[in-house]
Amino acid sequence: MSIKLLVFLPLIGAVLAGMLAFVDDRGDKVRKAKIFRMAQWLTCGPLVISAVLAVITFNDVAMNGNAVTIHLFDWFTSGDFKVDWALRVDSLTAVMM
Repeated sequence: MSIKLLVFLPLIGAVLAGMLAFVDDRGDKVRKAKIFRMAQWLTCGPLVISAVLAVITFNDVAMNGNAVTIHLFDWFTSGDFKVDWALRVDSLTAVMM
């Protein structure tokens, strides 16, 4: 579960912060400042959480040698040919995080 969060939290934060661009502030400077502050928290918060999860994942995968593959869903299947959409974290991937 933490690897899914590690990958998708920054994306979710960016989408939510982008949705704040469509909030109407109607020229109110205080409301505009609050919206900017929310956007800052929505972008920086998930990145910090993702960085902490990357350190935890590095410790588990690179130091202990526990490679992990997480199956997200089947991308397509054609007869006996099956392609999965999956996240694989091995020692090289953990170093790159």
